[in-house]
Amino acid sequence: CWSCVAGGYTRLRWARKPLSILDLLVSLAILSEALLLAFDVCDLRASSRVRSVCALGACFRLLAILRIERQSKGFRRLRRVLAAKGAELAVAASIGVTLLAVFSVAIFLTDETCDTLAECVYYVSMTMTTVGYGDITPKSDLTKLFASIVAFSGVAFFALPSGIVASGFISIMIDEADRADERDRRRHNHKSKGRSLRFSRRASATPSAQSDDHDDEMFHDGDDHHQAAPAQSEVPPVVRPSARRKDRQSR
Repeated sequence: CWSCVAGGYTRLRWARKPLSILDLLVSLAILSEALLLAFDVCDLRASSRVRSVCALGACFRLLAILRIERQSKGFRRLRRVLAAKGAELAVAASIGVTLLAVFSVAIFLTDETCDTLAECVYYVSMTMTTVGYGDITPKSDLTKLFASIVAFSGVAFFALPSGIVASGFISIMIDEADRADERDRRRHNHKSKGRSLRFSRRASATPSAQSDDHDDEMFHDGDDHHQAAPAQSEVPPVVRPSARRKDRQSR
């Protein structure tokens, strides 16, 4: 277990993570519910506060479903997409809020049946999301025109964040494919380097007799050349005149 060898700061940093806090809440909820059940206080005769604690513990137990994020690549990809496309999604959300405010004010000014601005906001929200409960309907022709514009704007608006998230998923999948190719390339290069290193070690481990023989041959060739050089440059002896006279007299 890594916690057996990890330092205190590393453990504290791990405990401050959201999923670690979630595990703590779920564990406390299960423990508290088990204690309450052990003492038979979570029944109909218990007080409302105790029943609220039991219900809260059950709700916290449902949060344990979020722990599948640790084993799911899809949740990790979604988190990376939201982190990478956070600015674009914020711009899309601001556009949606602006459209909601503008259309709500426009319908409030053109429709006399809407008494409050909150009703107009509710109506525009239901129209933009294409839900349309039907409890509020436009009466005047101008309000119907604005309602049609709101409906088309809602369809266009919800297509914007969908495209942003889809492009983020595509870019992340492309990056993962590139990283996989890079790992395969590095593994192949490592194998090729290992083979070349083994070949070089085998070549260096062979006996050096051939190199020694080659050095001896070069040494002997150098000696022969050194001995033959004076023979080629040999100068005939010089005969003195006195020696020539003595030779003639002897003859």
